[in-house]
Amino acid sequence: MESMTLLDNYRQRLRSNIEQLHASGKVVVYKGYQREIFSGTGLDLYLNPTDADGNIDPLSIESNKRAVYKELISPAAPFLILFEQLAFAIENSSFDPINENLVIVEDNLRALFPYAVAAPLAVDGEIDGEQVLTPPLNSYAQVITIGEKQYTTYVSSPEQVRSQSLFSDSVEPERVYQKDHPSLVDIETDTTSIDLLINESLLTSNVPAVCVELSQCDPMFPLLAERLAILNGCFQEAGGHLCFYSGQVTVQSAQSGIRLMELLQRYWGPSASFRPINFYSRPEVSKATHQVGQDVIVDHILAQCDNASKKRDYRDIFITAPTGAGKSLLFQLPAFHLSELGQVTVVVSPLIALMKDQVQAIMRDRNYSKVAYLNSELSLVDRERIIEHVKQGDIDVLYLSPELLLSYDISHFLGERKLGLVIIDEAHLVTTWGRDFRVDYWFLGNHLRKTRKYSGHDFVIMACTATAVFGGANDMVFDCMDSLYLKSPIYFIGSVTRDDIHFVIGREESPEKGFDAFKIKQTTQLCKDVLAKTNLKALVYAPYVKQITQIQDGLDADEKGQVSLYYGSLDMASKNHYFDEYLDGRRRLMLATKAFGMGIDIKDIEVVYHHAPSGQLADYVQEIGRIARDPSLEGYALINFSARDVRYMNVLHGISSIKPWELRGVLDKLAKVYQRERAKNLLFSVDDFANIFPDVLDLGQKVMTALMMIERDYLIKSRFNVIIARPKKLFTRVFARIERDLLSTFLREYRATCTEIPYQTGGPDNAYAFIEIDLDHLWRLRFRDISFPMLKAKFYNRTLFGAQATAVVPQLKFTFKLTGEFDHAMKQFQRFLSLVFEFFSSSNSYFKEEDLAAYLRRNGYDEARAKSISQRLLAMYGSHRESSQKLYDPNAFLQRRHSAEPGVAEYTVFRNMHQAEHQQLLRLVQKIFDQAGEKYVRYAGKDEGFDGRLMRLGYLMEMAEAGLFETVGGEAPMVFVRLNDPRKVLYDARNPHYSNILLADVHRRHHVSVDIFKHFFLRDMPDETRWNFVEDYFLGKDTEELLELYPGEAPGSPNDIVALLPSSESSGSESNRGPANNVPVFFPPTTGRNYTGKDLLTLQGSKGSETKTVSQWIKDAPVDLALARDENKLSLDYESFTVLESIVTQDANYMKRKKGFEHKTSLVPGGIVKPARSHFLEDPVKFYKWYCANPTALFLTLKDKILIYQEVYNRNKGVLRGEHRKLLAAKK
Repeated sequence: MESMTLLDNYRQRLRSNIEQLHASGKVVVYKGYQREIFSGTGLDLYLNPTDADGNIDPLSIESNKRAVYKELISPAAPFLILFEQLAFAIENSSFDPINENLVIVEDNLRALFPYAVAAPLAVDGEIDGEQVLTPPLNSYAQVITIGEKQYTTYVSSPEQVRSQSLFSDSVEPERVYQKDHPSLVDIETDTTSIDLLINESLLTSNVPAVCVELSQCDPMFPLLAERLAILNGCFQEAGGHLCFYSGQVTVQSAQSGIRLMELLQRYWGPSASFRPINFYSRPEVSKATHQVGQDVIVDHILAQCDNASKKRDYRDIFITAPTGAGKSLLFQLPAFHLSELGQVTVVVSPLIALMKDQVQAIMRDRNYSKVAYLNSELSLVDRERIIEHVKQGDIDVLYLSPELLLSYDISHFLGERKLGLVIIDEAHLVTTWGRDFRVDYWFLGNHLRKTRKYSGHDFVIMACTATAVFGGANDMVFDCMDSLYLKSPIYFIGSVTRDDIHFVIGREESPEKGFDAFKIKQTTQLCKDVLAKTNLKALVYAPYVKQITQIQDGLDADEKGQVSLYYGSLDMASKNHYFDEYLDGRRRLMLATKAFGMGIDIKDIEVVYHHAPSGQLADYVQEIGRIARDPSLEGYALINFSARDVRYMNVLHGISSIKPWELRGVLDKLAKVYQRERAKNLLFSVDDFANIFPDVLDLGQKVMTALMMIERDYLIKSRFNVIIARPKKLFTRVFARIERDLLSTFLREYRATCTEIPYQTGGPDNAYAFIEIDLDHLWRLRFRDISFPMLKAKFYNRTLFGAQATAVVPQLKFTFKLTGEFDHAMKQFQRFLSLVFEFFSSSNSYFKEEDLAAYLRRNGYDEARAKSISQRLLAMYGSHRESSQKLYDPNAFLQRRHSAEPGVAEYTVFRNMHQAEHQQLLRLVQKIFDQAGEKYVRYAGKDEGFDGRLMRLGYLMEMAEAGLFETVGGEAPMVFVRLNDPRKVLYDARNPHYSNILLADVHRRHHVSVDIFKHFFLRDMPDETRWNFVEDYFLGKDTEELLELYPGEAPGSPNDIVALLPSSESSGSESNRGPANNVPVFFPPTTGRNYTGKDLLTLQGSKGSETKTVSQWIKDAPVDLALARDENKLSLDYESFTVLESIVTQDANYMKRKKGFEHKTSLVPGGIVKPARSHFLEDPVKFYKWYCANPTALFLTLKDKILIYQEVYNRNKGVLRGEHRKLLAAKK
């Protein structure tokens, strides 16, 4: 029988779905219209919305939208409409009367559909240098251009209406291991490739055949694999197929043909040679490593650069390797070679100090002068001089800060020159769950993707980082590659184990009370002991600056003379002084926060001590990796750990992480501004969100992170850009007040940069005038010799304009807009104020957030809104007490303190100060809204103390839903937001069940980190086992598997950890080149080794960790030996093997464990005996019920269990037990 074409398959599925739904009395809404499909189905569309050519006619849809909606309310008979018709019919109406009458059938194979509207596209703004095209029916879709063609991508279907997929049959794709398929695509980096293939196959007779390059370690693999299995089922029905490429990604030789040794010795000296680096051979499946020379990696990079330069297919590079492994050479050497070809290399570096050091090191150590850096600290004169040198070919290696690169098109820096390579240093900063996440890094990927698409440059991106988790639930590697849009990357994953670092863990019992003081005393004593009893160079990490100062205060004068300090807020001169003295050995101990991290390369540190862990295991491993960079040294990772130490992790997570209510607050702000403006393109100051994120050090980072999380969450859920948010870093419009007598003189002197604003204060003589200033223009015309940040600082400090400086007072522009009629809005706001301040007046003792929320619920507010208002009010007015007379925050009137319940604060009204605030707000309302109207503009400056009250008034009006407000002209950056699907944002802003995938994952990872740290530090393990634990964690093993694989032993008695270090008598001698004598010696299994009966072997047996000969293990615990043999792929001599097998094959539990899912059994007494997997494949639900009743009958891996639970859920989710549902949800 001849296979049908893909087009035939589409038509058949469409008819079948619609006929079935019509038979059940449902109106069908089809989402994914394509005229070529419909033309052969014989299906009739209600009030036909297409023209004679089969294109959608927007005028027809517009004229018939009321008739469509009326029929949807009470359909006389089932009928068929397009999603476009529904979108217009519902535009100003509700789903409530119609949602039970219809079902949306969605084309679930693709997200891109050929544009088929009989009307021209409109340009609706620009994002990332790309025009935003919208169809005439712009409420339902977005249009994107790929090549010369336009495609429609739909908004997500409304949640109120049932949806059904067009295709559901799936066939597991075949896996291939050779990269020779004619149609190989990498959907991780080219998400449109399969959509375009489907579209092409629908319009031709081509048989759809494709091979997808997709790593099974990618956390998105389960979701993508499910879709690809459905695609494969569809393709096979059309005579085609889809398969997975699972071959080795890293390869040994690229053979660029470049003489690398000659190049190396030219810049590194005549005696230089390439060093080997340990990389995992196939990290997806094995911990086996092999050494790859630096020259091999450089060869790969240059081969890909050559391909890109010649417009051939090329791939990006991703590298993880420990600090000190020689990553700098890996990108500097290619950069020097590209320089000889006249090409530019751009290095994106996150820290100004780091890029300065690297540029100076290249000039000094490599004798290479064509290198420079650009960042915000440079004056305009210096910046333009460097850019001009780049354009003229005098500079070929350019270090850039991410925010500067994002602010301009690449031609701004390079002119007409060729870009050959972009290096992303410290690439882990792009991961949203990383402790050091930088939102600028997340925007880099999209910026570079657009640069490749529109600039004409084909260039390789090389991303480097020290440590990152490869795959699994805690993945960082694939998240980096995905966020940076790396093109089919070749990745080199460096080994994380360090045989020269030993773990020394103390577990002194901590007190119930006074825990913080106990920890300070403990760490202070450790510092004293390290200085007095050893000659070792030590680095002590503490989570907070306060702890560093307290530890230092506990040292005597001599000890302080041996200690350096390093933390973010320390002034630069002190940082440099302390660093230099620690580097050259004049000081032997460094007290630091995590700020002492990126770019630090000191080779002789021998001890790292953690006051308490502050991040994830990846952060901890990177920090202890600073030990023993000198190969001749041994290193010691010290910690005194108590289960209570995780409180510091919890507090830091609480400070840095975004809360669910904050995301809902951002959505609410977007929704309200859209409702007011009725425009999809919106511009905000980050100050507009300040009441949602109170007391944060970097409001811009917080706001952009929240918007980025919302943007990505929608994209993951619906494959549609519901919103797009971008920072506007160069937005420089500011406002000022000046004495009117000085206005004309000032305008003459600074003409073309300022204009007067038609605004009056309402005073008797209008003594002041107000002006708008373009700071960027002013900088370029008059202040080129200072940096732009310095110019802004001088403006806000009132020192910019010479003799007139103090007379020019910076102002914020506040715009208030009422949400309804003037009288109604005022009454609503006053009622809200009275309600809130009545609660504060009636509170005679301490109360909690929940008490205020409960009060608001009793007064008519729903749960979500009551919680949101409570959190915002307490954040705005709560403060700790500075003395008996005042609070730290002068605008606060609620004293805040910690309650007995961990993580929960209590509040009380302080000295009746709330009454004054209430009266001030009422007077302010009268002053601002002195006449009826819907819009009010006020300018105010900080020196007047006015802007804080105006902001609080604006926030309270938004809480009362009486008005909206915005601020412009402050020091905070601006944010551009594009709403492609406003209806979705409006819905989720009011949805109490809104959840965000990224945020949930951040919180999940935090809880996982807590569990991992507790197990890692509270269980005894030899060093080798700990490093195996670390290695498996970095290679993506799930937490449950890790804890099962490495149970460890109960901890011993508390010990003096400094006593386990080499003493001052032995330091510097040979005894300092290995672990201390009281560190036990172990003989762990060595993968692939052949053992005889006499060889010693250390195993975790039933009695804990023991060391015996192989023969003794066979005699005492043969099953333990057999399990270790199977896990580690050990080989035994013939005699040992024969004896062991004769014993363990008689052990039913061992055989059951060894065979796992292949163990033969029957589901009923006397039934057919066959492998358990066969029973499962025959009837998954029946097998599941049997397994639940007989859980000890099989030994199943976690992977097998997930497979069973998922299949049962797909077939009959009501059967699945609650605990199994939770496990599935956790895995997703």
